Amino acid sequence: MVDATYTLGNIDATVAGKWKLKKGTTWRSSISTRATDIQIPGWHGSIPSQRDTIDSTRLQFVWHVYGNPDNPGELMENVDLLRALVTTPRADLTIVRQGADFITDGAHGPEVAVGRLRNVEELNVIVPGALAELRATVELLDPFWRTSAEIDWSYEPTSTANVSVTMSAFGRISAPITDARILVNGPANGLRIANRDGYTHQAAESVLIDMTLNSNEQLRLDCATWEAQMGVGIEWDDLGADVSAAIKPSVDVGPALTFTPQQGDPPAIIINQNGTQISRIAVRAKGAYL
Repeated sequence: MVDATYTLGNIDATVAGKWKLKKGTTWRSSISTRATDIQIPGWHGSIPSQRDTIDSTRLQFVWHVYGNPDNPGELMENVDLLRALVTTPRADLTIVRQGADFITDGAHGPEVAVGRLRNVEELNVIVPGALAELRATVELLDPFWRTSAEIDWSYEPTSTANVSVTMSAFGRISAPITDARILVNGPANGLRIANRDGYTHQAAESVLIDMTLNSNEQLRLDCATWEAQMGVGIEWDDLGADVSAAIKPSVDVGPALTFTPQQGDPPAIIINQNGTQISRIAVRAKGAYL
């Protein structure tokens, strides 16, 4: 078993001769869910969600801090330094983990979470002048670990047939991706996009793009906010006309169109072209991991 290494902000969780992250102590709180409503720009009111939202979780770090018994002040100097580094006020604390056996897909590099410090407990002196224990709890605002950079995947249909396509670029995710962005290159007419259930491998939640795209037009959909923009030549960050009202999720959709783990396979997307062959569909998102 290979242990993970952590970095909090720009601080190494283990610094030789000063402090070391205690093995097996980076425990997370249990994951809880809550019901939510969906609000779609351009729609009146809200839609009860059929999929619960996952709340933020907490991660506890326990450090062994070292000192020199022949120099009693060294232990407290190291404790004060670590405490000061951890508790420096900041809106967000970027936490990086890498190198552990439980990390699902090392091909995409280290995994990152954004957290906020919630508390630092009182110091526990184990050996006066030589060894102390310091505990800190960080709340992970997004309950999952993410890749540090976004991953791009695209597909160009070769016919008008409806297809289920594995998004191989994302590798083996272990947590749902809820904030993907989708870019469709026309032509398109009544295109429907669905995710694939990780157990049945059938369409689970779907979104109808209830409009027509010409061959020179693109549509970008934000799966987290249900906002959609359309235009000629738009890419991932270009402005376009707001067509959010044309986005119609199925009644069983959650607060976002979610791409889920597939029992060891990469996530997948189901494309119902409604008889019109689109030029290209692309997905951009960060990988997600437990």
